[in-house]
Amino acid sequence: MNTSILNTRRALTLLALASLAACGGGGGGDGGEPPVATDLAITDANADAVARVGLASTSVGPLAANLGTGLGATGSASQVVALVSRRAQALGLKAASRVQPQAAAVVDCAVSGSVSVNFSDSNANGLFDATGESISVSASACDDGSGFTLNGSFTMTLGSFTDARNFGFTMAFAGLQTTTTEGSVRLDGELAVQLSGGNTLDLSSPSIVLQASRSGVSYRFALASYVAHVVDRGDASVQRVTGTFSGTGLDSYRVQVTTPVDVVQRYADDYPSAGTMKFVGAAGSVLKVDALNATQARLSVDANGDGAYETVRTVLWADLDR
Repeated sequence: MNTSILNTRRALTLLALASLAACGGGGGGDGGEPPVATDLAITDANADAVARVGLASTSVGPLAANLGTGLGATGSASQVVALVSRRAQALGLKAASRVQPQAAAVVDCAVSGSVSVNFSDSNANGLFDATGESISVSASACDDGSGFTLNGSFTMTLGSFTDARNFGFTMAFAGLQTTTTEGSVRLDGELAVQLSGGNTLDLSSPSIVLQASRSGVSYRFALASYVAHVVDRGDASVQRVTGTFSGTGLDSYRVQVTTPVDVVQRYADDYPSAGTMKFVGAAGSVLKVDALNATQARLSVDANGDGAYETVRTVLWADLDR
């Protein structure tokens, strides 16, 4: 069963979902800019692969309770980003509470390792609550007792703050890697996030790269020109996204993704039950993925870009996860 990604008690330890894309595999690599990708010519032969990467890379669902740190059967790359980002934020806020504002300090983590923290507190009240304030953290094998080890660095900068349900910030990641017994995830790049009313997220990223490894399998995704709008309606997440991605399974190719119909995923389900994802590749080729219910999706392929779908078939979401 999945759990809501938008929980007001997690305010300021919550970050958005992000679609990701890049070529090749290999968690724990050098990160940074992904190789230059070319547009993929979408056909019925590769439609499953495109849909599979879209399912893994697009913001199509809430953070899965059993996500761990990799791309599990019900996890997406976007959900991994949400998880790692929340971990980074939680650590940063905790570490910042232990140091004097405006001063850099090295703080020992609860179990082992340490973090170097610099908290810029513009209003000198000891809280992360004013526009322009920032927390920079560089972690070295930090185990704070939360079930993971953190390495690398990140910076949070507050862009706006009204209260714990309404605020905006950016996060910049530089080789930020979390490791658990199940695997590891590394993030490079940046995200801008706006939380409104405690249940609505708007986010964007010009570029972010994720590398994950779980159970001996490696993944690499990268995002470009990503924009998302995510609403927690109580029993489900409702999501609207645009961006460009490629990913493990598409070799060195990329596709553009939009959601002409908002994607809905109930927290009790593993897959979306409503909505449409549209993938556009070379020469206007298109794959349209319609969520028929929480177990089935309809794939429609327009290989020559003439606006007519030559192939239409129904598949199981679970088959796209294999």
